[in-house]
Amino acid sequence: MYGATPGPPPKAKKKLARDEIVALVLAPSAIAAFVFSLFAVLFGRAPAATLMLIAFGASASVVGIHAAEDHRCSVYLLGFCSAAWCLATSLGLLSQELALSEYWRLRETNSYANVLPTERAAGFADAGKVSFADGATLDVSKAIGFKDASTYCVAPVVDTLQGAFVQFWAVGVDCCPERGGFTCDDAWNPLARSGVVVQDASGEYAAAIKMAEAAYSIASADKHLLVRWVVDPEMVELDYWRVGVAILLGAMLLFPVAFGMAAMLLSAWLHGFSTFFFR
Repeated sequence: MYGATPGPPPKAKKKLARDEIVALVLAPSAIAAFVFSLFAVLFGRAPAATLMLIAFGASASVVGIHAAEDHRCSVYLLGFCSAAWCLATSLGLLSQELALSEYWRLRETNSYANVLPTERAAGFADAGKVSFADGATLDVSKAIGFKDASTYCVAPVVDTLQGAFVQFWAVGVDCCPERGGFTCDDAWNPLARSGVVVQDASGEYAAAIKMAEAAYSIASADKHLLVRWVVDPEMVELDYWRVGVAILLGAMLLFPVAFGMAAMLLSAWLHGFSTFFFR
């Protein structure tokens, strides 16, 4: 309409108060600390109970946030906390996949000492760590590598009285030529005569063993045992723990930084970026 006076410009939304920003940082950080603690000390023994506790905690936080009087802040806090529960759980599962699951497997399985390479490996099916008797060594001349996306290496564990079947095989990935060499883990160390038991979920090591049988005219026991050849299996177990906890601690330190930046960006968006940064 001609001569009409334009209305006032729309007001910028009110930026977040300092205590609101603090809540948006501390609550997700506390959630991360809680979830990471569960993955560090409980998940390996009771994964179902751990996930149930996380689900209960997430539900309780949603109920508590909905009961808050400040509707605007509760909406943002709900989003931040939901993201924290999901992200922390994902990172906890990652730490399990990369290291902590192996730590708990080695911790909960049996250890055997003074094992002869000629003993039936089937008798050590529940082993996680094996220390062989003096004289045990690797027959590197009968090592072989099975090439797939990576090279899966195997070498028989032997002693001076080798039996008809190879009961124990040292294994590794990308640490051997196609034939006649093996440098996996501590194979180079003459003091090494222990093994950390390895699972062959993909069947790649089984394929490598079949190649070795055909190439060297040797026979493997049907229920053989695969091991990483190491000096100190207890140190290997501890290293898995250290790596897993380092992932969790690193992520815990990043949470306040990440959510602090997110809270500041949210406040800037609410107030208008130009007003927030150039007032």
